[in-house]
Amino acid sequence: ERWELLKGRIPDLSPVRTRLGRAREGEAFDRLLPPLDLDVGDVEGTRTVRLQGRLEALARDSTASLMLRERSKERVDPDRPRSRRSTWGLKALFEHFVLAAAGVQADRARELLLLVAEPERSGKESPPPELFRLPLLPVSRQEARNHLRLLASELLSRPHEYLLPCEAVLKALQNGKEDDGTYLLREIERRRDSGWSRWSGGWGPVPEPESYRPPGPDEAVEMVRRRFLPLTDRSGSWETIS
Repeated sequence: ERWELLKGRIPDLSPVRTRLGRAREGEAFDRLLPPLDLDVGDVEGTRTVRLQGRLEALARDSTASLMLRERSKERVDPDRPRSRRSTWGLKALFEHFVLAAAGVQADRARELLLLVAEPERSGKESPPPELFRLPLLPVSRQEARNHLRLLASELLSRPHEYLLPCEAVLKALQNGKEDDGTYLLREIERRRDSGWSRWSGGWGPVPEPESYRPPGPDEAVEMVRRRFLPLTDRSGSWETIS
């Protein structure tokens, strides 16, 4: 039903449920891409890392990623709507690199189309959904593979007993503070210590994530430069379509 909402706003849209690598038994999909194998070097030598899993739906020609999300019901945090759009955009950028590395629309501009709708409530009329567009700039297949290889290498090369939520990083990037380690650490601590400013690491498999400390200022800036900037540099600015 929500796909029909998006299809009603964009003529000739045909969402393609896409998966990278082997699907689980009974999983529905329309397009299956081969898994993405990367040779990653670390202190133990070279190993092959395989990326596979479900992607966001794609337009039929793969020039757009299609994302449906519920509008946040929380109005306490004024940064919440913008923050959530940023994290969704980061997910789309990562998948943009994965697709390019797999040879899908490499060296070509793509876009994210994001439909944000109010959850349906019995007996209540919901406000109209909002449609946003995020341009995704071209990335070569080799550049995409190199960055994914770097991310995998960093993930496997050491323990990660520190706190670096992507929401804090994205807020620093939005404000042009990516080189200011002091600002970044303040933003991390604000989100960690505030009861209303949520962050994605606040739930998941890591117990008591708020007990971890941020990296040092210089190390945090270097992590952002290596891990995030190659992704966010391939993003345009959000546009409101309707």
